[in-house]
Amino acid sequence: MAVRRLRRLNAVATTAFVIGGALFAAGVGVAQFGSGDATETASIYFAGGLFSNTGGYASLLQVINAPRHMVGDQALATHRWRWWNYEPTRVDWLSVFLLFTGALCFSIGGVLQFFERP
Repeated sequence: MAVRRLRRLNAVATTAFVIGGALFAAGVGVAQFGSGDATETASIYFAGGLFSNTGGYASLLQVINAPRHMVGDQALATHRWRWWNYEPTRVDWLSVFLLFTGALCFSIGGVLQFFERP
């Protein structure tokens, strides 16, 4: 059950990052070649940010819910499902948390830039 759920999360994260990256590239194309106005370009970037945030959070869920070695035990153990856990001493959690917060900051910056335009 846990492995199936983690595989599904992996598919969600992968798909979200691919779609988000494609939307960012499309936004650059629209902005560079002038085929749309600023609102259209910002909307494309915003949609890309939503997908990127989804991929970042799905990656964080994968790390939080991954099977782990228990102290003094050789086998991997799974815990109950968690939507959030604070584990800054784990390198895998910290790296994915930074990825997720970076995606959020990027999206917030894009939204603020959209509303600050003349």
